Amino acid sequence: MDIGKRINELRKAKGITLQELSKKSGVALATLSRMENGKMTGTVKSHQMICKALGASIADLYRGIEDDSKTVESVPSSSRAEHLVHSTKAKYELLVAKHAEKKITPLLLRLDPSGETQKEETKPGTDKFVYVINGTI
Repeated sequence: MDIGKRINELRKAKGITLQELSKKSGVALATLSRMENGKMTGTVKSHQMICKALGASIADLYRGIEDDSKTVESVPSSSRAEHLVHSTKAKYELLVAKHAEKKITPLLLRLDPSGETQKEETKPGTDKFVYVINGTI
């Protein structure tokens, strides 16, 4: 399932039109239409706004989407190059091959309890996704 189909399902379950969802969420009607028709996926921010308007969680929206995921060439853990950044208490590992060709670069960050990463220097508006396996941020 793709994100647009899921938005459509959630919207129809609430019995509201695209126009109503646009007004409630603040996401442009054209954007919502493109999302539901699979022409664009939207941003994490738009997903959050849509979820709030639908009374749903991000988990509700993303549930089932991974079922249609595409195969990604991964790097086996035995051949990952560890990239030390900032200190010995913060280690990054690349999780895919040919990372320069990707739009996103999945990384595994192992951060010791007293470890720190370098200061983020990405431009404003850059989307980040963080999933904590163990511990808190």
